[in-house]
Amino acid sequence: MSRVRWFLLAFLLAAPAAAQPPRLQQAFQKDFIMRFYGAFLEPGLGAVPAVPGDELENAVLTWTGPAEGRLDFSEWRQKGWAEFKTSPDRKTLTAIRTNLEAEPGKPMDVWRMRHGYRFDPARGYTWVSLEDAPPVLDAAAGAVYDRFLTAVWKLWPARRLREMLKAAGNTLDVSADPGQLEQPVRLTYDRGGLVGTPTLEFHYRYWHIPVRVRFTLRPKQPTHDDPWIIGLKGPIAFSIDKDEWRRRHGCRQGFAGAALDADFPDPAFPIRDAAPRLEEMLETGTGYWAEAAVSIIMSSLDTQLKEAVAALPAPTDRPAFLSLQRQAAAAR
Repeated sequence: MSRVRWFLLAFLLAAPAAAQPPRLQQAFQKDFIMRFYGAFLEPGLGAVPAVPGDELENAVLTWTGPAEGRLDFSEWRQKGWAEFKTSPDRKTLTAIRTNLEAEPGKPMDVWRMRHGYRFDPARGYTWVSLEDAPPVLDAAAGAVYDRFLTAVWKLWPARRLREMLKAAGNTLDVSADPGQLEQPVRLTYDRGGLVGTPTLEFHYRYWHIPVRVRFTLRPKQPTHDDPWIIGLKGPIAFSIDKDEWRRRHGCRQGFAGAALDADFPDPAFPIRDAAPRLEEMLETGTGYWAEAAVSIIMSSLDTQLKEAVAALPAPTDRPAFLSLQRQAAAAR
């Protein structure tokens, strides 16, 4: 090989690599808002822990006779009432009947919905679902849930009444409903929509118990039937303090198995036999509200992302792009 060729080869090997041409489609970053309103899910409180004593948000006692009265209360952001009787000195609770026992219609429907299932006289019991045809819930399981939750509804008003009678108090008021989530999240996007597969996290509260929810977004192409430009990548993950859930429902899980609290309003409830069904209700109910919240959040993010993409400047046309390439080459 001639000396000139060796020189040229050495020059080419030593020369720095040519700069990559600028991208036709530039990516941008922006803070979007994870937003949804869910009054009794309290997303505005995020991961604030539950504390004993907040099982009822408010309770007001009104005496209607020498040894009888009415307690108006809110339990997991659902209004209710209880008529009660006491000893002559108004110090000992002797009887109590709640609105779920007196008027089980709509209040019980709402209480079921809170826990992830519903009952329709024509269709029977079903799990709540975002699907058009919700999964069927076994009638025997639905009856067990109804019995258990009716007793749970009575448990906390009865406990609060005993405290109020003992302390001679008549009111309780907890903070107003923090039901709005407004959480910023930074996303990368270009004219094609979302860039990457970001994982997002937020909390809602299930009867004041923080539920941590994680989900991953992916870009997708819109269609006539599905105009969204974002979708889910993989399942939604959620976690909750199960021991606290059991405590609020008047039961516990120990080495000897499931057991009811001593003052549970239905002491004959078959807790050991029902424990697996109650665990299923816990998982299904928590998962449904996580899925519903993610659906609302994604709908809002999809709208915000479409608006951000539409606001981008027009892409550089091909001749102008080639001109930039030539300018960059001439500058080297």
